[in-house]
Amino acid sequence: MVKEKKLNFKSRRVYILNAAGKYDIHRYMNLFDRLGIEHSVLFDGDTNNDKHKKINAFIEKNKNKFTLKLHSFSEGELEDFLGIKKVTDRYKKPLNVMWHYRNNKIRQEKIDELIKIVENLIERVEEK
Repeated sequence: MVKEKKLNFKSRRVYILNAAGKYDIHRYMNLFDRLGIEHSVLFDGDTNNDKHKKINAFIEKNKNKFTLKLHSFSEGELEDFLGIKKVTDRYKKPLNVMWHYRNNKIRQEKIDELIKIVENLIERVEEK
């Protein structure tokens, strides 16, 4: 979406970091706090069991003065939100989503909705 200019980060000072799973998100949040780096977090909701609910609450608890916004997908995972098939290997997840996007396997309204979510997450960064 960035290459196709559906999301324009060029002059916005935005970097997308793949935390390779929600169990490391808090570590990045704490690092960004110590380095004074503003950040927003987009992660899977995964509300299907107590273990995931606890880690979601832990991410919420680790918000700091540099955390601008958090967003989790209420449908569960990004794939659920986009309506695409999931992969079991978490390291292949980004490639799976990109493959579905590149091959027009995601409905346009879902792409538009994702763009709005991302734009909302970076909105305060751009205003400064």
